[in-house]
Amino acid sequence: MSFDDLISYENIYIAFKRLQTTSRDYYKNLYWNDLYNFGLDLEKNINTLIHLLKEDLYKPNKSYKIYFPKSTGLVRPISVLNFIDLLVYQAIVNLLAEKFYKSFHSYYNHFVFGNIYNKTNNENKIFFYKHWKQQWKKYENLTKQHYNDGYEYITEFDLASFYDTVDHYLVKNLLKEKNIDKKIIDILSSQLLSWNKNQTQNQGFKHGIPQGPLGSGFIAEICLHNIDKKMRKLVLENRNIRYMRYVDDIRIFTKDKYLAQKNIVYLDLLARELGFIPQANKTKVKKVDNIHLYIKTNKDFSRVASEYKEKGELSPSNNRKYTKRLIKNLKSGNYDKTLIKFGLFKVKGNEELKNLLIDKYKDLYPYIEAVCFYLSKYFINDKKVIEWVNNLIYKKKIIYKYIIAVFFEFFYEIIKFDYKIIDKYYYNSEDWYISYFLLDWIYHNEPDWLNNLNQNKNLIVERKRISLQYNNINQTSIKNSKLTKMIKSENNLIALNGLRLYYDECINSCFNSEVSIDIKVSNNTFIKNIAEDKTGFPVSYILDFLKKYDIKNGEEYFRLSYFSEDELNRLKYDLKESEKYKEVEPIIWLIKIDLFNHLIVKKTLEICGEEVKQPKKYGNILNMNFFVNKFPISYKNFSEIHELRNKVAHPFKDDGSINNESLKINYRTLKRLERLEIKSLKEIINSFKYVSDLSNELVFSKE
Repeated sequence: MSFDDLISYENIYIAFKRLQTTSRDYYKNLYWNDLYNFGLDLEKNINTLIHLLKEDLYKPNKSYKIYFPKSTGLVRPISVLNFIDLLVYQAIVNLLAEKFYKSFHSYYNHFVFGNIYNKTNNENKIFFYKHWKQQWKKYENLTKQHYNDGYEYITEFDLASFYDTVDHYLVKNLLKEKNIDKKIIDILSSQLLSWNKNQTQNQGFKHGIPQGPLGSGFIAEICLHNIDKKMRKLVLENRNIRYMRYVDDIRIFTKDKYLAQKNIVYLDLLARELGFIPQANKTKVKKVDNIHLYIKTNKDFSRVASEYKEKGELSPSNNRKYTKRLIKNLKSGNYDKTLIKFGLFKVKGNEELKNLLIDKYKDLYPYIEAVCFYLSKYFINDKKVIEWVNNLIYKKKIIYKYIIAVFFEFFYEIIKFDYKIIDKYYYNSEDWYISYFLLDWIYHNEPDWLNNLNQNKNLIVERKRISLQYNNINQTSIKNSKLTKMIKSENNLIALNGLRLYYDECINSCFNSEVSIDIKVSNNTFIKNIAEDKTGFPVSYILDFLKKYDIKNGEEYFRLSYFSEDELNRLKYDLKESEKYKEVEPIIWLIKIDLFNHLIVKKTLEICGEEVKQPKKYGNILNMNFFVNKFPISYKNFSEIHELRNKVAHPFKDDGSINNESLKINYRTLKRLERLEIKSLKEIINSFKYVSDLSNELVFSKE
């Protein structure tokens, strides 16, 4: 496993796709803009990052912490990483997953069920782990099987603050044992040290891996594998014990209590050898009488979730059912976290449920995001909700600052505006997560007040502040100045964000924007690389694109004697835009490639001497008889692309309902459409030969 493997284009590209395809949650929302910006010029940005790594110019940044409230009254720290750090981290973990797979795979679905590496070479490679729901189902099914085989005593063993206690030396030694390249280990070590610095004293700690990032789960698996090995050996030697692990939750199955207690002691010693601390209040032996009650089977959740995904809402009967279950559970005081998190994101508004959530909010801090989502969706203008929200912000003493941040996230429209709130939270670095959503509150109520805010020390907050300030500017000259300042920033993510805002100006104004900047003035490493257009004439860019897909006859097809410079410029423009947005905005790729295809069809018909009839308003020329007969593959594929473009670009469906088709242009669909596009271009372009004779004419010949 060499350093060259780490900095290969394919590895970093897969790392990017794996970050892109993780489920959208609070964590991904924080880095989504940076991922989007990086993906706009993905090939060049990856090559720039490769250069930084190769020349030892990459240095990790410190992380920012969010502290989630736990039902115990304590907090769970989440580490929010700089996006480029996150990308390098995932690229490293990609290699580790490949290296450790041989050691791990025999444990999968027999002893280990969580964070299962998705070992594949097909398009599913963009998903790093096997789907957690499938794995959890297997975990529960084997639990039932062991119970049915007579293992009635189940020991639950949990580790206290597991991620925070992972020793960096342990990680380094485990990687050295696998002969991981020293440079890779050094980069990972420097990352872990940077991310575990004290937020106020800048003091580094030699323990802890970041909670939140996708790759940390696999680092955890590496550290826990020694426990798995020892426990598997014990199982194979003693048929009276069974062992299973899902992440850091361990279950031991025995046929008597003595053996269960004996293995608790053994597990305790194994964990402490690795520097982990067992969680005493969660380690217990249970004699299970009813396995279904023990695992709290919720099979109907999966079925109802599928219904919700398909229809966008629950059926009336399921809505009533889950609303009643939520109300009953909240009244009982024995809170079912799965039901609460599942139900509040899916059921419709209900007065009794609303009142219960407000009355019991102090008990519901661990689920406050679901509570606020529900109340903001159905009761944003409700008098009781408005009064409750403002009392909490202005009058109540709230222990967890995370709660205040979530209130500004969901209720920024109804929290009354007071400048004192800005002074209280915005400039305190420990309150950065509040500041992040506080900006939405300011922008909604007093957008001009954004100009009074000074630079924020937190990069994530600062990027958002600059973007909202820019959105509030109307004067072109000021916009130009602001954009130029952004792209000149030494901070790569702010510079890329400025470039994205410039691209947005071009898109939103149909590419006739008055906003105009010269990105070549920037000395930022990423922007400089993007600004270098080495393709020269427009035809050069097009030919380079075609050669990547083994379309060799481009020189014969694209000639200035047959294409005007304006036509070539437009083809290059549409092709570049489609490539730019392909990885982050498939709908724009589809629209631009459809325009490109129409220009190709029109020009092909003209070159072949066919009359091109003016299409009707909003019509197309893909159904020309000549094209159908001579280029059947292109006709079929271009038509499919055009039809899908019409579906996703139109706001309404045929039945008058809102069109959500754009959601269906996922990675697999995009790759399939790309293959159709390349096949079509090959059929057209490779079918032409340029004949240098006296007439110097272009002739069609099927090869």
